[in-house]
Amino acid sequence: MPSIASSAASSAARSLRFSTLALLLALSVGASAQDPGRGPPPDGPRMTRGGEGGHRGPPSAERVAKELGLDAAQTKSLQALFDKHRARMEQSRERMREEHEAMRREHDAELRKLLGDQKFEQFKAKREEHGPPHGRRPPPGGPRGEDGPPPPR
Repeated sequence: MPSIASSAASSAARSLRFSTLALLLALSVGASAQDPGRGPPPDGPRMTRGGEGGHRGPPSAERVAKELGLDAAQTKSLQALFDKHRARMEQSRERMREEHEAMRREHDAELRKLLGDQKFEQFKAKREEHGPPHGRRPPPGGPRGEDGPPPPR
């Protein structure tokens, strides 16, 4: 009959292995996202958020569990970890969007004060003509979320 100490040590070892596996998985996903020249995986295209050729989403817990041979408890824990991470990332993106919009409004207010209403409106029109800065793609629906095609370049 195993002692309490050996049972605790075994549980700690399993927990460490699982944590290491989750970390390696996260790092490998991040590393593969860094290679923009990489084509579809050798075994064919995978499911994507944007359809064929769109942005790949994070791996599903079910797929990872199957590929790594995880048991039901590990799969459930992995899904919970993925869900937690996804929620935190979305919160972070939302905070960044809000902060960027606030910065843009502040910048525009300072520009309007410096240039005056007429020159500021001319500036805004020129800014929209040139499209997003540094080659960034406009968000869906146009540069400011309006309906219609993005402005010509």
